[in-house]
Amino acid sequence: MVQMSKATDIDFLSLLIVFWKNKFLILKTTLISMSIGVLISLVIPKKYTVETVMVPQISNSQDLGKFSSLVAIAGINLNSFDNSNLLTPIVYPRILSSLPLQKELLDSKIFYNETRDSITIFEYYLKNSQTFLRKLFSSKKHNYSADESIKLTQNTEGIYISSRKYENIRKLLNNEIQLNLKDKEGILIMQVTMKDPYVAAQVANRAQRLLQKYITQYKIEKAQEQYNFCLQRLKEKKSEFESIQKELAFFRDRNININTATAKIQEDELQSKYNILYSVYMELSKQAEQLQLKVKEDTPILTIIEPIKVPTQKSKPDRVLIIVIFILLGIITGLFTVLIKEYINLNLKAYSS
Repeated sequence: MVQMSKATDIDFLSLLIVFWKNKFLILKTTLISMSIGVLISLVIPKKYTVETVMVPQISNSQDLGKFSSLVAIAGINLNSFDNSNLLTPIVYPRILSSLPLQKELLDSKIFYNETRDSITIFEYYLKNSQTFLRKLFSSKKHNYSADESIKLTQNTEGIYISSRKYENIRKLLNNEIQLNLKDKEGILIMQVTMKDPYVAAQVANRAQRLLQKYITQYKIEKAQEQYNFCLQRLKEKKSEFESIQKELAFFRDRNININTATAKIQEDELQSKYNILYSVYMELSKQAEQLQLKVKEDTPILTIIEPIKVPTQKSKPDRVLIIVIFILLGIITGLFTVLIKEYINLNLKAYSS
């Protein structure tokens, strides 16, 4: 056991001696790798991140439950239409990356400092997706807005038809816009990372507004669906209520001077039906008014607690980290080079002897 320990120490010391003898080779590979890292860190364009924090507002879904048991007696199930909480914040990132929202976002106008003019976000991506050589040798200005071959169209059936170029730009947009839900804190964080800090701020602002718009539209559609359902049931119950009201009045008129037990039981049954239908009709009337107000209300679905601001410091690239990684790669490469070199030399000596 002691001999094995000594042998290990001797091997380790001999390895250190080999590395020390080839220290200039290791230093050379490290310097070359570090130079490559410095070059790459300088070539990678700067990017700026805009961040905004929002709190999603969850609607209270107990309005229908207050009298759902009452109207259930009349055969109406309002709970199945209580979808106010169906749209949870978990699906907000999917809404942000949906095709209709992104189409409207790409068609939005922003001010671009390079051209000192307003262009669409789609045109901005087209301009910046060109290669350096293409920009250098391009002799005429391309009219991107008139190029129909890269546009998104919609046929009469509502189906979207997109080009490969348009989908590539959508992928770029998806990569640069991130919406993360923090469950514990109950907040939404939107981050937009782009080369131009002013463009990033404008894109974030437009994306935030469109997200608010689409979520609100969806909730209004659900409220409208509930209102239409409630209104239809209200008309039905109104007809039934008026019918039982007339039937009770006719019965009393016909039996005004009759005080038999049978007549009393029949009158009580009609009165009981009348009372139930009257209660259901009144509750449905109240709920119809509440749902009508809910359709018309324009309250914010997202409360902004951290507004958008133009970033002054870059978020990418981390040049120090890149250089450190390449230095480590250079050292590892140098060590492996020395080991391979030593292995080849030992084999050559063994072969020659």
